Amino acid sequence: MGIELYWDNNDQTVMLCEVDRHWTWEEMDALLDKIKRVTDKAPQPLGAILDLTQGVHFPGGSFLTPSALAHARKMLKMGESEQQGPVAVVGASPLIKTVYSTLQKMDKSGLNNVSFANTVEEARAIMRANHYRYQPQPT
Repeated sequence: MGIELYWDNNDQTVMLCEVDRHWTWEEMDALLDKIKRVTDKAPQPLGAILDLTQGVHFPGGSFLTPSALAHARKMLKMGESEQQGPVAVVGASPLIKTVYSTLQKMDKSGLNNVSFANTVEEARAIMRANHYRYQPQPT
């Protein structure tokens, strides 16, 4: 599977990104490019649910490689968009939360829109609190 991206609601204001345990930087680059194309055309800020419940394995084995840090910078730049709404990360490991905390200390305003959730339903509640038009698609 790698990385899959879907609309999580019929109004197309919240994207659901499901990340399989094993993915590649090429898949991540393609995802980020797709998200940028969608958000650049959106008439309102878009929210995102990032589902990491399958676990995360960084290509190359570490997030401290030059390649991983370059990709992290690209992801952070996307957060500077005016069309960036709330982001709810589901199933983040303690390592990911530590990295987030470190990055947030480096850029106090850059990651204020990120929340953590234990389940996709909890993430959807976060979206409802931030998007008055958000209703998840029927399952």
